[in-house]
Amino acid sequence: GWLAANPAELAGLHRKGTIETGKDADFVIFDPEAGTVVDAQSLEHRHRLTPYHGMNLRGAVVATILRGQTVYEPSSLPGAHLGRLLRRDD
Repeated sequence: GWLAANPAELAGLHRKGTIETGKDADFVIFDPEAGTVVDAQSLEHRHRLTPYHGMNLRGAVVATILRGQTVYEPSSLPGAHLGRLLRRDD
């Protein structure tokens, strides 16, 4: 509860935080045994500056699922943004 349900409740996001009928199916599949070397040039966000460049981090994201649809796998990214603005009581 402390990583998903409680923060969602605190933020008033009632469709988030738990796995049950009627809630968004948002998941991250994480492999704790994998390793990831951070390469600032291959980061998929706006600003590529990072203090982690070149570091070997433990674990890796294998996939991200947003509302039941896979939106990230290491070999592919979606063409369009699938997220939406969250509001309290959403």
